[in-house]
Amino acid sequence: MAKFKPLTQFATKGADTLQVGVILPDTTSSTRYVQFDQPYLNDAFADAGYTQAQYRIDNAQGSDATELNDATADINLGAKVLIMDPLDGPTGVAIAQLAESKGVTLISYDRATFQGHNTYYVSFDNQLVGQLIGKGFNACVSSWAISRPRRSAQARPTASVTSWLARTSPLGGTTPRAARSSSRRSPLTSRSTPRSRPMTGSPTR
Repeated sequence: MAKFKPLTQFATKGADTLQVGVILPDTTSSTRYVQFDQPYLNDAFADAGYTQAQYRIDNAQGSDATELNDATADINLGAKVLIMDPLDGPTGVAIAQLAESKGVTLISYDRATFQGHNTYYVSFDNQLVGQLIGKGFNACVSSWAISRPRRSAQARPTASVTSWLARTSPLGGTTPRAARSSSRRSPLTSRSTPRSRPMTGSPTR
């Protein structure tokens, strides 16, 4: 990360105000956000030369409204870049629309959001993660002698995000199904978001 120090100095232009806002989704779905993600992010910002005044990390505590409010607060405080792990598809879309309306660069990590013209996506090796999850699931089913495993119902977005989308979207809102579908689109293959792009490489136009 030390190689990014010159880039950091250029991006911040010596400003000692908020430049980057990070929003984590919760503390309950996984302990990683408290035990790993936040400490690693703090270390990465320090290695890249950011001062504590130039970035901040918030946790939405499982509330989509809080995650959207945190994004709004970061932008109002001067953040030029938002890094988010959205709680769900509609929350990611709402924050992406907000960021684009304010000219803020958005980085969606772990959970994809392909919305807007200045959005990036970074993640793990999701194919390997899926394989490991499948192996763990099969091991549990076998160990617990479950003869007929059942799939739980899919989570649905809360009313606050749906209402926000209805007020701000030029299409008059995004349905849960449409939002989930848009979050799966690849920036390299989807024609509906031709200028979304991954962190590495040149922009796809």
